[in-house]
Amino acid sequence: MQRRPTSGISIPGDQSRFVGNKSDPLVGQFLGGRNRELVHRLIIKYVHDSTGGRVKLGRQSDNDLYVLMIRLLQDNYHTGPTLQELNRLAVLRCSDIIMGNVASYMQYVRDTHSGAPSEMDVPANSRDSREVVSRPVF
Repeated sequence: MQRRPTSGISIPGDQSRFVGNKSDPLVGQFLGGRNRELVHRLIIKYVHDSTGGRVKLGRQSDNDLYVLMIRLLQDNYHTGPTLQELNRLAVLRCSDIIMGNVASYMQYVRDTHSGAPSEMDVPANSRDSREVVSRPVF
């Protein structure tokens, strides 16, 4: 795979400490606002399609997405990915997290509406010692 040229836009200030080759145009494109909007839309569509339309999401946290995208750059930059490959990785990773959280929430809702007590409803005795209750001295 041919390596992208390293000349181009520079990542300003706050982003530069997270990304090694900040002068690569791919980094600016991937982390840019327009691409993040695209990734948000792709995540919503992917989760909707993967769940057969049962889960309808709104836009997720831009900060969380941004952090995940930086992590993807750090983990995958050495392989020379394209913008589309990075976007695909971001969508898949975010969707996995979201669907796991949705599944946990749905299980919680089922458990709370089942009427059967759960372990959390009945506290366990955490004191397992055999202490003798002391008698008053006076």
